[in-house]
Amino acid sequence: MKSLKIPMVALLFLFLPVTVTIPQQQDSSAMGIQTIQSDSTQATSISEPSTGQKSWFEEHQTLGGAIIGGAVTLLVGLLGLIGFYIKRRTKAELEGQQEFEQELKKIASDETERRYFRGVEAEHGSINLYGFQSTANVKVRTLDVFVSLRLSHYRRDGMPEMREEIEEDGHHLTPEKVLMQAFRKNRSLLIVGDPGSGKTTLLKYYAMCCLDQSGRKKLALNKPLIPIILPLRKVDPQKPFSEALSAWATTKNYGVSAELFDQWLEKRGALVMLDGLDEISEVKKRKKVCDWVDNACHAYRNSKFVVTSRFTGYRVAEGIELQSDHLRGDVLDLDRQQQATFLKKWFTAAYRDDLEVAEQSRQEKQLDLREEADDLSKAVIDFLYLEENAGLRQLAGTPVLLQIMAILWKEYGSLASGRAALYEKCTDYLLDRRDRVRNIIPLLPAEQAKIVLRPIALWMQETLKTDEVAKPKLEKRLAPRLEEVKPGLKPEDFVKNLLERAGILQEFGDEGYIFRHKSFREFLAASQLAEEVQRKPNRVQVLVDNFNSSWWRETLLFALTLPKPVIFPDFMQRFLPHKHNSAGFPPLLQQIVKEAPQKSIEPFEKFVLDSRRHWQKRYNALQCVGLIGSVPAQELVRQVREQEKKEKLKNLAIEILIEWQELEPVLEKGIDEFVELKLHEKKFYNPIERNAEYILIPGGKFTYSVTKKETEVP
Repeated sequence: MKSLKIPMVALLFLFLPVTVTIPQQQDSSAMGIQTIQSDSTQATSISEPSTGQKSWFEEHQTLGGAIIGGAVTLLVGLLGLIGFYIKRRTKAELEGQQEFEQELKKIASDETERRYFRGVEAEHGSINLYGFQSTANVKVRTLDVFVSLRLSHYRRDGMPEMREEIEEDGHHLTPEKVLMQAFRKNRSLLIVGDPGSGKTTLLKYYAMCCLDQSGRKKLALNKPLIPIILPLRKVDPQKPFSEALSAWATTKNYGVSAELFDQWLEKRGALVMLDGLDEISEVKKRKKVCDWVDNACHAYRNSKFVVTSRFTGYRVAEGIELQSDHLRGDVLDLDRQQQATFLKKWFTAAYRDDLEVAEQSRQEKQLDLREEADDLSKAVIDFLYLEENAGLRQLAGTPVLLQIMAILWKEYGSLASGRAALYEKCTDYLLDRRDRVRNIIPLLPAEQAKIVLRPIALWMQETLKTDEVAKPKLEKRLAPRLEEVKPGLKPEDFVKNLLERAGILQEFGDEGYIFRHKSFREFLAASQLAEEVQRKPNRVQVLVDNFNSSWWRETLLFALTLPKPVIFPDFMQRFLPHKHNSAGFPPLLQQIVKEAPQKSIEPFEKFVLDSRRHWQKRYNALQCVGLIGSVPAQELVRQVREQEKKEKLKNLAIEILIEWQELEPVLEKGIDEFVELKLHEKKFYNPIERNAEYILIPGGKFTYSVTKKETEVP
């Protein structure tokens, strides 16, 4: 505004002389101008005109009025012009200020984006192969070490998709192809798998592909997508989607506002990866989170969504289901070739530091180290595929367990037999053995450390019902146990050791902790509960009551397959008559019987022969006996065959004896007579095929479910 005063004053001075000097030039005497001088001053004054003389304005009234009117009009116009000029300059300045502020926001946004991408790469760009820290750190780039998983894929209605040509090696769909297929049909992707199957690692792989040009090409992304990986257990489904993302980003020090997330999701496009639906322990909250995800999928059409869950955490029958259109990919176990690839990469990574310190000129040394990694991976595979190691071979299909096997093999040169024993060895290694081989004395020996950790794990499982625990709560809970095993050891020091040395725990947010792998908490909780059951057998009821709970499944399986203490008889005694044993033969029950290291026949003897019990419960119990297969089990099956009046149980006993090769697979009347006898019935059970049910379907025209064409059957 200061600069505008000069032209305005100048215009006024140009205008005023015109209005005054015009009459002066016509007749100065008529104005009666006199000059009066004094000693010190000189002034000009206008005297009254002489009597009888007319002024110029009186003689020229019309012209004078026109001059004055024109002057006023000119003055008003000039003032209006000046006002417009001032207004225009003010608007321009305001627009310039707004542009400047927008530029500042853009610069801030760009810096936030760069900081965010750096954070994503730092967190997900490498995989910390579990159990090795400090000098044995084996972090490797995610894109280098990732072993492509195999996935079977289904539509939301549960029907398999029409199979496409898959990989050259004949695998099921790879992660890249599953993602492409989901996005090509404008659907979200649901990844479901067992614990430790590599779901989170898969999301890390997707995230790094988004930041890498060749990675984006692998995923066939037609435009760059901003990767967002969010653990669902940290979600507040009451908040709008972008606000929830911003709250999570704050804990990561990313500093991304809800508005910026909204812009990314709506305009730029993002690959939103929501990890661990199963880790939300409350079923009610899990349902709300499903709705929350569905709403986001509908709202942000320019972004793509991937959700992961354990099989046990995604239950359509209980209403835990994504309603938005999505493709489901089930993670399959690693096959032999994938296991070999994984182990080769793992051992190579384990020797990475040795390779780096080896002199470049000493190529022979580097070659020896690589050959050693190859030899170790081959030795593990050969061991796993021995006929007697079928159980371990099954575990090796899970990436995290295969990784643990590799750790133990490198350290011990052998593997423990059995799932629970494998975890026992691994926890001992992490808590004690690894430091001792470096002449570092651990704060507590492994057994004492587990005495402290087991009750904590069970407390989280049974009371907190969550995977995370606040720092003050954890330290308060640890204090009395630590005082019992090592007086003076502070909880904060023990926690620090678990974080920095053992790697059992990891930080969660600013003031919380979680077990680095959920399965280790479940294993330790199971160990504690088994000890309590041994002292008070009635404590086993918590396992019976929670038999169908996804939150308890792994803990229950660990507890019943521990080498010691053995609680198998206590559990079976209470489970067999329970309502959870009323339906068909539960797959979990079958797995328990197969993996339990010590299986007493005592809980089954009276129960199977008691005709007052429900036939289905007795039938399930007899199937357990068939799986046990011990000499007492064989005797019990013979008794059922000889004494049982219920046809279904009697036929099952016959079938088991045929499998044990104690009976020929031919009925007294002969198989032909049996089939001919049953063909007229609408349905029958075939004892030769584990009582497989046959249903008679009359001939006629039907619509074939696969081709959708009408087919005639005679």
